[in-house]
Amino acid sequence: MAGGSTAAVAEALGWRVVRPYAGGEFGATLVEDARGGRAVLKAVPDGPAWTPAWAASVGLAERLRATGYPAPRYLGTGTAAGHRYTIQEEMAGEVPDLLTGAHARQLLALAERHAGMGAGPRAPHVPAWRDAVRDALGGTLRPERTALVRASGPEAARLLDEVEALSGRLGGLALRSEDVVHGDFHHRNLLADGDRVTAVIDWEQAMPGDWRYDVLWLAFWCRADRRGVEPLAAELAGGHADALVRPDERAVYAGLLTLRLLDLFAHLWPDRLTRAIGWCESILAPSWR
Repeated sequence: MAGGSTAAVAEALGWRVVRPYAGGEFGATLVEDARGGRAVLKAVPDGPAWTPAWAASVGLAERLRATGYPAPRYLGTGTAAGHRYTIQEEMAGEVPDLLTGAHARQLLALAERHAGMGAGPRAPHVPAWRDAVRDALGGTLRPERTALVRASGPEAARLLDEVEALSGRLGGLALRSEDVVHGDFHHRNLLADGDRVTAVIDWEQAMPGDWRYDVLWLAFWCRADRRGVEPLAAELAGGHADALVRPDERAVYAGLLTLRLLDLFAHLWPDRLTRAIGWCESILAPSWR
């Protein structure tokens, strides 16, 4: 059953909760209107301050969708019952149990279509990509969340110290900035029908930036989740990342990925933070050490 807060948002918007989807950071829930039409609702209790950022994110998804990219159509975003929300069309397909080589090829081709699609004036409250990377590495983008990670234990704090030092390496880098960055582009944020990818989902973190960051995030998860990824898929994603990103750029982005991973686990799955630290040590930290 969906949480009471999500049900309250659905009711405020005139939808009925059908069932929650498993997993995910934002608690996606299938809802239905009075005529039987279905959609996917996401709601988080951050209030109205972050609502413009989500609106900008889904606007980028709409920009890609207009080119034929398989992204969901967003029906609305805003604030209701004290939560910011998005509501989007239900897409065909299912999250595959195993990411195949065919899925990986399609995802990598789709990531390339992010290039150049973030150009133009930035929406209010959306930082420039370089500024966002610098502030994230330095722990000032969302300091309260970084503080929780640091308080999680000495291993996490040591990794944060190393990541913070990486901000000094940004000076000599000319990072791309006019692409679309999905922000959570991995093997569980797609829908598929067999080996055919039918949709890339979860666009609430999208922003203008460097599309290659999405490839690195996909390559990381393909190495981390060995049970959910076919070896060929991991090989394809890793090889693509190696070909696209220079070692000096990879060091900085590995730090950004480490920060994202530690933040995610410290807030959502603190009992599994040790596993995330192990992934950072074995997969990401070698890029900057």
